Amino acid sequence: MKERESWDCKVQRGDLTSELHQAFGNDYSVAEATNMHGGAQKVVYRVRASNGFTLMLCIWDITNNYFQAEIEEAAATEGNEEQRSFDVELFLSNNRFMREHGIRTPAIYAMNRSREQYPFDYALVEYVGGGDLQPYMEHPSTAVRDKVFGGCRDLLGKLHQIRHTSWGQLTLAGKPGGHRPANCEDGIHDNASRNLVFLSQEAKLSQEQQGKLDELLAKVCSSIVPRTDYRFIHNELGPDHILLNEQLEPYLIDIEGAGFFDLEYEHSFLQFRFANYERYLARTDLDEVRMRFYKLCHHISCTAGGLKLLQRGFPNRTLAHDIMSSNLSQTLSYL
Repeated sequence: MKERESWDCKVQRGDLTSELHQAFGNDYSVAEATNMHGGAQKVVYRVRASNGFTLMLCIWDITNNYFQAEIEEAAATEGNEEQRSFDVELFLSNNRFMREHGIRTPAIYAMNRSREQYPFDYALVEYVGGGDLQPYMEHPSTAVRDKVFGGCRDLLGKLHQIRHTSWGQLTLAGKPGGHRPANCEDGIHDNASRNLVFLSQEAKLSQEQQGKLDELLAKVCSSIVPRTDYRFIHNELGPDHILLNEQLEPYLIDIEGAGFFDLEYEHSFLQFRFANYERYLARTDLDEVRMRFYKLCHHISCTAGGLKLLQRGFPNRTLAHDIMSSNLSQTLSYL
């Protein structure tokens, strides 16, 4: 009884041990599970086996998702094509697709989607033990920075060279599909407009500011020249979504939102998430109109997202407030 009371994990110790036995054999039993706090859309634990082996437990529980309302609204709206980021099927298909194309992302050891004992899906996933990129942003050694971010540049180059003439997230056939607007920027524009309404209602924008930003979005969006060349992108790639192994090789994580889209959507996000973007990650073949449009949309989305995290009890309130305030400032700079 004492063991059960001290166990702080959404999956019981015995069930996790059974999963380990099936995946690796009877020499693997669970010793501890540590909640890796901070995620907004899924619960993640670091699990240590009694023989010292370490892996990750990922849980897709909609009740622990801080954007549950938006996910359920999108699911209930016919034809709604906001890019999904909470879907275990997307995790599976994107993991398989990336690994087949030589893109480093943690391996899946086991997946439980039975819903027989728990009302959520969960997976046992490879542990990448070198931490994320954030500490390397200002690493004192130029050689180390060059190695780490040069590796990221190479990995993204390999990811972004995967092309398709259609856009969207992967279907089971490994191709983009689903009901969606003709142009990928239209869905982003609609989402930004909804976020502007929300920010105005929550008194973060005046009605005048909302109107001017709406006009600017519409003007820039209408000037985008159509294309039929899309790249496979991560979709929300910050320093916290790249892990390093002991050899400082980068791995992409939180890949549920990946799919074929405008390359500028990725790079406009990288541009303000990576302080050393120009040195290591910038490209010379990007459409400047798309870059400006998507960057504004990102700032609007992050402002609204940060505010929603604050309103919904996200534990790291300092982070949520910083996300909201810095991106609100960037949004208003467009006026």
